[in-house]
Amino acid sequence: MTGLPAGQHALARFVRELNRLRDKAGLPSLNQLVAAGTDQTRPLRRSTISDKLRGKSLPEWDFVVAFVDACDNHAARAGLRLPDKLVDLAWWDRAHWAMLRAVS
Repeated sequence: MTGLPAGQHALARFVRELNRLRDKAGLPSLNQLVAAGTDQTRPLRRSTISDKLRGKSLPEWDFVVAFVDACDNHAARAGLRLPDKLVDLAWWDRAHWAMLRAVS
């Protein structure tokens, strides 16, 4: 990633954390994440998840909340316990703001 602007580095770091959460949740498929989403006001869509997890577009806060929720739900169904940091929305909020400041 040498030579990339700071904003792209920040986005790549944030995307790595989203993917780490998914991995720790048992690596659910995109369809499983859509099904595990419980907040119907912020439903996850396969194409949106795919774009965000590849860093093609900035993850909006509503997406982050819905994604964390879906990963947590999937992990619970699979009998997995996620590290507290990975389901702590305050931690995600700080990381999200740091990423947004870097890309602006």
